[in-house]
Amino acid sequence: MERMKKMKPEWKDLRRKPSVQDMRTRLGRLYQIQQDYEKLIRAMLDINCEKIENDRRGRDRQEEKDLLCSLEFMEEQREALLGQRKVELKRFYRLLETVESPKVKLILVLRHVHFLSWKDIAEALGTSVKKVKYLHEEFIIER
Repeated sequence: MERMKKMKPEWKDLRRKPSVQDMRTRLGRLYQIQQDYEKLIRAMLDINCEKIENDRRGRDRQEEKDLLCSLEFMEEQREALLGQRKVELKRFYRLLETVESPKVKLILVLRHVHFLSWKDIAEALGTSVKKVKYLHEEFIIER
């Protein structure tokens, strides 16, 4: 009982069977973090390319300092996103503990953690895309 009081509020709810909304919230949050992370990485690459171009052209030091400050700020954002992703993954894996079928667990992880396509998942499991989608949808509807 004492342990339950110390648990985070959203984890207390995991004593019950997670609902479709719980799963969708976790999966949506993971997806959004991944999208934000990819945008940030692209922006960092653009700044690095701009810095290299400026080095070639011999631009002034102030412009270089601005680019370095931007990169430092983006690196902090990247670290924050990685921290958020870690927290969401922990929550997602707690939800997965309630899933009985190992095949469905694997489908959920490959699709929503590793962002594989339905085709890639089907190939990995040695089954059809239709069957993989069916198992996924059946699990979601069952909830």
